Amino acid sequence: LLSLFGLLTMLSEGLLVSPCVSVLGPVPTVKLGLLCFASQCLCVGVATRPWHVYAACSFSLGSNLVYPCLTSMVADRSPPLRAGETLGALNAVKSLTEGVGPIVFGGLMAAFEGTAWPGAPYAMACALVWRAGRELGEVRDGDDVAGEDEKHIVRAESARKKG
Repeated sequence: LLSLFGLLTMLSEGLLVSPCVSVLGPVPTVKLGLLCFASQCLCVGVATRPWHVYAACSFSLGSNLVYPCLTSMVADRSPPLRAGETLGALNAVKSLTEGVGPIVFGGLMAAFEGTAWPGAPYAMACALVWRAGRELGEVRDGDDVAGEDEKHIVRAESARKKG
């Protein structure tokens, strides 16, 4: 199962990200990825047979579109002189979620084990993904703050030449 997931991750990030972003744009591609992730969570959450989990892996092709697109969006919207700092912060948040997420989710899985709906933590994940998609609705393709550094550089150059 992990090998299949790894293979689908490589295929998604290596072959699908660029064409999806070219055709859809980065924001709709992230929304598609979030939809796929929510679908993947629902499939696992209601799975009653082992093959259901394998079928859910097919949605990982889409869900793996999210992080590369977010990275690109952050880089495009960051002032050039702050891009490294901004991307570093994004990667730090990703690392934090990769560490804390499994601990929290494992606790939720243990709490719901033996209940009427042991897949409830996956429904909770879907709710969080829905919320992320709603927040993403405020972002538009082409939103850009990258020009701010250039304005500061021009002002500094003008002040230097005058002084």
